[in-house]
Amino acid sequence: MKTYLDLAKATEAFSAIELEVLEGVLDDYLHFPSEGYMIFDERVDGDVAGFIVFGRTPLTAYGWDIYWLAVRNQYQGNGYGRRLVQRVEEHIYNQMEKAILRVETSSQNMYAHARNLYMKQGFKEVGTIRDFYSQGDDNIIFYKNLTAKKVCV
Repeated sequence: MKTYLDLAKATEAFSAIELEVLEGVLDDYLHFPSEGYMIFDERVDGDVAGFIVFGRTPLTAYGWDIYWLAVRNQYQGNGYGRRLVQRVEEHIYNQMEKAILRVETSSQNMYAHARNLYMKQGFKEVGTIRDFYSQGDDNIIFYKNLTAKKVCV
């Protein structure tokens, strides 16, 4: 789990408090793997190039959330984030026929690549909560309806 935390730190995209929360999430995943969080990663020559943390949204019938997505700086823009999101979607398709995948992110410029990634993956921006994280740092909410692909025989 230290690998994921070190990767997130190295991107310099997350604040100290965000990294502290991520550390708690990773600890929960390590000690309670069947409850809540799931993690996929992408590797290059055995090294973690990026990871995604996701899971079911509590108290919902169809809800899933992406909680964290991080890709090492040298691998950004090479499709690793896209593949991680696609793997999450495939996992969900294997779990249920209908789902809603949600992600929230910051309006800060350093998150522009993430917002573009989600939009390119078919997510729709559905809301903004002004000054959510701090003054001038809005919460931007995206979602994507997922319906299992039926194969006609």
